Amino acid sequence: MANKGGSKHMKVSSIPSSWPRGGKSVRFLAKPRPGPHSTQYSLPLVLLIRDVLGLASTAKEARITIATGKVRVNGKVRKEDKFPVGPFDLVSVESYGNYCILPKKGVGLYPIPYEGPRYLRVERKALYAGEYQIGFHDGSNMLLAKDSPFSTVKVGSTLVLEASGEKWVPKEELQLKEGSLVIVVGGKNEGVIGTVSSVSEDQVNISTPQGQAFQTSKDHIYVVDQRIVDAVSSQEVKSA
Repeated sequence: MANKGGSKHMKVSSIPSSWPRGGKSVRFLAKPRPGPHSTQYSLPLVLLIRDVLGLASTAKEARITIATGKVRVNGKVRKEDKFPVGPFDLVSVESYGNYCILPKKGVGLYPIPYEGPRYLRVERKALYAGEYQIGFHDGSNMLLAKDSPFSTVKVGSTLVLEASGEKWVPKEELQLKEGSLVIVVGGKNEGVIGTVSSVSEDQVNISTPQGQAFQTSKDHIYVVDQRIVDAVSSQEVKSA
């Protein structure tokens, strides 16, 4: 019979550029299932646990860790080994630590040790039945009352959210504008952190502390704050 479900794996030679390179000498890797992030900008949990974090020696061991409820993504237990994690997802592994998934230059998506709020880029905004529906980069949505202090949030901004019980509550808006700190999540400058020097309709000009200057698509950047910069810098120092 024909396989109606499509391939559940992909060749190592065809993995997305956002996936970390190197590691085990295998021909095939698990393919993320459809979910909050596209395949291009996500990693399956089994790959994250085994190959990136090195918390398991085999895919079987990684699947057991995941299936027994020891892994949380953005506060929710995820038991599916092919669940996709992407930019700015918060991943907690019981007995090991907490991580934020960020792009790392020359590596791809990479988990850095992290304790802090959640960052969501605003992709869509619409008014429904007297409330604003805010759509984020990971496919999630949030309803905001008209009188909410965040009802004026702009597409392209990043909302900083903190956990309150089982919910995420917005605490700050980081607008995309001249002087904003950003991290690049796509293109040849993936992983670079810099400051916005100017913004046009579709493009952003960025300068870095190292004197680099370049232009990239708005779709390739996320506005961040000093907390993310410090977390990335701390990881770079430990890796040096």
